[in-house]
Amino acid sequence: MMNYSPFHVVNWRFKNDREYRCLGAEKGIHDSWCMSYAGKYRQMEIDAIVASYEAIGGAELVMFDTELFGTSYQAALNCTRCRQAFAASGMSDFRQYFVREVARFFHETVQSVKAVAQRRNWPEPRFALYGITGKVFGSHGFITVGDLPGIDIQSPSLYVGNHPAEIARGVSEAVGASALPVIPWLTTATYGYVTPVNCKIMVWENFVNGARGGVYYQASDLNPAQLHAIAEAMVALRPHAAVLQHGRPASDEFQSSDPAVRVAACRDGGRALLLLYHSGAAARTVTLKHGDWSRQYTVPARDAILAAEDLK
Repeated sequence: MMNYSPFHVVNWRFKNDREYRCLGAEKGIHDSWCMSYAGKYRQMEIDAIVASYEAIGGAELVMFDTELFGTSYQAALNCTRCRQAFAASGMSDFRQYFVREVARFFHETVQSVKAVAQRRNWPEPRFALYGITGKVFGSHGFITVGDLPGIDIQSPSLYVGNHPAEIARGVSEAVGASALPVIPWLTTATYGYVTPVNCKIMVWENFVNGARGGVYYQASDLNPAQLHAIAEAMVALRPHAAVLQHGRPASDEFQSSDPAVRVAACRDGGRALLLLYHSGAAARTVTLKHGDWSRQYTVPARDAILAAEDLK
């Protein structure tokens, strides 16, 4: 996997040069990358992504961590270059023009990477985009994953602190909103410390609810205990890969005798993988039912269990 975020930091690297920024916009919140800009800095960043991709010998997955769009629409409304480009486009809706430019931004980069893969006879990578919430990309509310050809994996930001059940909500929202596979960014120390146990549970919530992978922002956000817990979680999931790959989230299908125990499930026909956990100070015993099937479990204090079951 290759994660590269030069566009993310270009404003910091070249903060004294206004060439690539919206023209005529206010400083501060409206001081943004110009979506109508097509000069040297834009090409410099695309070339850097391509060079990194080639230097590492290709990658199966390229993830874009691109956050320059946060205020770019508001800036574009006041930008003389954007207004001139919009007038020349023949389009009547400025939002549609803006969406077109965002799509072009990614399309050029994706095609440049694919050209290297073709030249080197490497398998084409897949492309994921950070910052998708449901169908919507960015904070504007009107750019959707369907507007961005070339992006084939959605990567929502699930920085939920020490609250593992929120991972289920975020993954479920993403899975339900788009047919694109989901590989979210998961919480580590980003926005608050996460206990090692909850790091493990978050991995399990992520996959049981339909995600196809998970990534973390940077290694410095993880201490050895957290890394161990994440590795432990992945090892525990390995025997259940077939159910996770072919099944679907099925938490709502199971009835629980104890609402204090969180239950998540993935089911593939008569096979199911169950996740049970709670934060109480003492172990809890719970009975789950699914049609004529039932089973009792004891969940340790402040911990979780995985259970593979045949429901037939």
